[in-house]
Order: sequence, then C-alpha cells, then structure tokens
Amino acid sequence: MKVIRVYPDKLPYQFEIDKFKFDIFSNSYSGDIYIIGYDKDGEVLGNGAEKLIQDFPLWWLYQSDVNNNRDTRYPSFNLVPRSVDGKYYPITKDNIGTKIVLSYEVV
Repeated sequence: MKVIRVYPDKLPYQFEIDKFKFDIFSNSYSGDIYIIGYDKDGEVLGNGAEKLIQDFPLWWLYQSDVNNNRDTRYPSFNLVPRSVDGKYYPITKDNIGTKIVLSYEVV
C-alpha cells in the first residue's frame, strides 16, 4: 500500500496517477471531501463526484460486475481513504492528510 499525499490547504486541486486524473475538493457547506476521477480519455468515472468515506474504495460500485470482472475504463488500482490509527473519523478538510490518508492499492 502506498499513500497519496493530500494537501488540505491547497484544495481544490488536480493530481494524476497512471494517466488517470483526479480533482479533489471540499464542500464548503458540509466540509466533506470529494473526488472526481477521469479516465485516460478524459471521461468522468462513475456518476461524478465521489464522497470520501473511510475504508470504502472510490468507484467500487462501478469498477466491476457481479462476477468481479473489472471494467477496463477504471484504474487497475484502488484509492481508499484510511485512518492512520485505525479509528473512525468523518473525512473533512480538518483531518485529511493528518488522521486520514488516501491509500493507493494495486488490485
């Protein structure tokens, strides 16, 4: 598992992993953190903005079918928000990058 560094003081911004682009931003009303992913052709992954939820891989609902066949439009890795100490935290701008990290896990 690798960790993708998130810079809460620079939100919103874009980063890239293996030709996939990601926009990360916070909702100014709720404080929640969201990511929009783009495939190699620039098409939006899933239904748009995905809210970061601890221990849930982003786009998990869309990236494979009921027989676990992975959709090739999605990355061959998972981005999963994880806590650094194993405790549960709602993911906000205040704790992303300190108590919560974004892990990069090849599948």
